Amino acid sequence: WVLDDLCRNMDTLSEWDWMQFASYVITDLTQLRKIKSMERVQGVSITRELLWWWGMRQATVQQLVDLLCRLQLYRAA
Repeated sequence: WVLDDLCRNMDTLSEWDWMQFASYVITDLTQLRKIKSMERVQGVSITRELLWWWGMRQATVQQLVDLLCRLQLYRAA
């Protein structure tokens, strides 16, 4: 339920805030566009897809919390 809550919070961010967060996670613009295009599919959380992609690259929860705090996304942190 923690991941679901995080994804709900992040998915409701403004386009600018979400893209700012995503650009720190993914530097490959092609991959970022691919994940962003999933937004049109009903029921798909683009944040969940983004975090899955990041997790496959050995990202840690601490790195996520640090990034959220740096971007002043305290509710999600």
